[in-house]
Amino acid sequence: AIIAILAAMLLPALAKATSKRLGRDAYEAFLRPFESAFVAAHKRGEIRMVSNPISLAGAFLSIVQSAHAAPISTEHTPLSKETMIDELIDVMLYGLSNHQ
Repeated sequence: AIIAILAAMLLPALAKATSKRLGRDAYEAFLRPFESAFVAAHKRGEIRMVSNPISLAGAFLSIVQSAHAAPISTEHTPLSKETMIDELIDVMLYGLSNHQ
């Protein structure tokens, strides 16, 4: 289902078979590694699992990509994009609660 959604959103001008293949390749290249990492972390007891780890992987990548693509300058924040992304990843993994 995720592959079909990706293909429909990103590749409407391509032939259906090509679009499907590229959607599948994108899933394998971008989403699968994160999905696998989240599932493995859950099995080790490091994180709780959500009902759909593919959605978690997609959300994770979306947040990181949006921060990277944002036209932010030192006029808006003293932090580099890399620092902001590190902080966003930390929030995604550990939440906003105060960890000691």
